[in-house]
Amino acid sequence: MPPKKKTSAPKKSTKWTRTQLKTKALPISSVMAPMHPTSAVENDLPFLGHARSVVIVTTAAGTDASNLPRSLSQLGRNGPSFQQDVFEGVKHAGYKIGLDEIPDAPSTLLIEAVNVIQQAPKA
Repeated sequence: MPPKKKTSAPKKSTKWTRTQLKTKALPISSVMAPMHPTSAVENDLPFLGHARSVVIVTTAAGTDASNLPRSLSQLGRNGPSFQQDVFEGVKHAGYKIGLDEIPDAPSTLLIEAVNVIQQAPKA
C-alpha cells in the first residue's frame, strides 16, 4: 500500500474587526470630492447621471455596487438617515432633488434609489 500523502491544512484568513475596518475606510469627504462641481469640467452635465448616483447611494448605504439589488432592511440601514445622506450627496455634487423624492422605505432597493436620483437636474 502506498504511503498517504500529507494534506496541508487550509490557510486561516484573518478576519478584521469592525474597528479595523473603520480605520481602513475612506472618509466620505474623499469619496465625494471628485464629484464636487468645481473639481472637473465633466461635472457640467445637466443631470446627475448613473455613475455618480451609484457612488452616492452606495456611500450613503455604507456598501459597494455589488449590493445594489439589496434593500435597506437587508443592509441594516435606517431609511430616514439613508435618505438624508443621499440628499446631502446629491447637493454636494451640485445637483438638486427634493428630500421627499428619495425613497426611504425599508423595502427600498438601492438600485431604486439610484434610478430616482440619476435624473436630478443641475442646481
